[in-house]
Amino acid sequence: MSSSKTAALVIAVVAVLAWGLFGHRLWVRYHIWRAHAAAEMMRRYGTPTTMPVAYSARFTHHQRALIRLGYLVERRFDLSHSLPTRDSTLKMQATTQERFPEGLWSLGPASDGSWINLTARPDEMESWEILLADNDWKR
Repeated sequence: MSSSKTAALVIAVVAVLAWGLFGHRLWVRYHIWRAHAAAEMMRRYGTPTTMPVAYSARFTHHQRALIRLGYLVERRFDLSHSLPTRDSTLKMQATTQERFPEGLWSLGPASDGSWINLTARPDEMESWEILLADNDWKR
């Protein structure tokens, strides 16, 4: 085998090994970066109760990718009563933004108001459970 073919083979093997070792981490970093960019646009052009669809869809796309990569998880919490009022939702939103500043989490209610779906990092779930229990929501 010629030295140029050997060099090309070595480069290919190193590239494959590097991707295997660091590829997952790179995809996680990429999706975090893009989710943060979408969240910033939602903050800039949205309100606490309405979000621009295009930016919300981008955020959801990257959040779903982070779930597939294992960086985020989803949990469902049953509501002991109907969905909270607008005022209590806004108050809780302010609390959650202080407590979980990374901003990759989301809370999505069921259309009938019987449960809420939480997407967040696995290491934050216990803190979320406490926060939701303090607001009389249960898992």
